[in-house]
Amino acid sequence: MALKDLAGDDFYIGGAATNWQLDSDEQVRQTLVEEFNLLAPQNEFKIKSVMRGRDDFNYDRADKIVDFARNNSLALRGGNLMWRLEIPHWVAALSTESTRSVLEDYITETVKRYEDSVEVWDVASEMINASGGLVKTHWSQNLGSDFLLDAFRFARQANPYARLFYSDYGWHNESKQRAFLQLVEELDSAGVGIDGVAIQMHHNLQGTLRLLWLEPFLKQLKGLGLEVHFSEVTLWADHRLPWELVKEVQAQAYRRLLSLALKCDVKCFCTWGVSDKYVWRNKENRPFLFDAKFQKKPAYFAVEDVLRE
Repeated sequence: MALKDLAGDDFYIGGAATNWQLDSDEQVRQTLVEEFNLLAPQNEFKIKSVMRGRDDFNYDRADKIVDFARNNSLALRGGNLMWRLEIPHWVAALSTESTRSVLEDYITETVKRYEDSVEVWDVASEMINASGGLVKTHWSQNLGSDFLLDAFRFARQANPYARLFYSDYGWHNESKQRAFLQLVEELDSAGVGIDGVAIQMHHNLQGTLRLLWLEPFLKQLKGLGLEVHFSEVTLWADHRLPWELVKEVQAQAYRRLLSLALKCDVKCFCTWGVSDKYVWRNKENRPFLFDAKFQKKPAYFAVEDVLRE
């Protein structure tokens, strides 16, 4: 059975891809459709991809990947509507008033356009630093302390039925946890609300051990009624280590991480890629479930075993 069949209707098992990969590589398309029930577009919804200038929207790339998902019965995770990086140069040059107007137009137009296709949006990503403060970006420095509240409000107004998430990494840091919980309170108090948290997991195999310490925090999130997704999973090892050893350790890391997800009622487990042929960062050594030739690795069979249990 494929992973998606083992996952059932209540759990997303997904992979991330770009339009370029889908256009140019039949094996990416085939593997996504055969094995996964969710697709995470890596760049196609971001402001840099859809806005070329003020009032200049181009959704060709986003439309194409949405059509692919729809035609192949894949759910979609949309994002990131607001990221700390890749802010278009023309946005960075705007005044506070104009920046807020552009952000509202972009979020409103994008979320409304795909209201029948995208149920989950990462509204904001990587905006809380390790000390629990706000990351210094054009958004935070130009829009003030309420910029996250504004972004979630724009998305909620655009589609009241969408599930709105905050996405970040480094959740083992208690200062970040406290800052996020404060954000949840502020969003609730403002009548905007937040539906979930996306936990990014770009880790080497040693760092994976820290992720297992998240269980109390995951249970706390569930107690608050928040849905949790493991949204960007890449588990990799140093290039200098022998692969025969690494592949077995990697399999155990995937096994333990997915087991943690199911134990804590996490609803989505999405690798930030499909195959080792396309690696997000050069330092990430063969991080996925399928190798560069799209053959199943020990990590795949570990995930399969957990889903069967």
